[in-house]
Amino acid sequence: MFVDIVSTTTHHDYITIEIMSKDICKIFGKKLYKLRTEKGLSQEELGFEVNLDKSTIGKYELAKRCINIKTAKQIADALGVKLSDMLD
Repeated sequence: MFVDIVSTTTHHDYITIEIMSKDICKIFGKKLYKLRTEKGLSQEELGFEVNLDKSTIGKYELAKRCINIKTAKQIADALGVKLSDMLD
């Protein structure tokens, strides 16, 4: 019985983290699009600045791909904002 409780809790926590992660990806993507377009940059231009393909930038913006912290920081730096600003 103990094993079932632990595995259920772990599974539930994983689902919660996964949902939170998707929400963060959506927030980041919307902010990325907003800041990129406000600065007049194309996806290709921003991608060149951070060594990513324009399709990858597009996937981040649409939350079709979740970003890692290192890359998020590089993008924030390229846009001239703090990483925390990307999640407001």
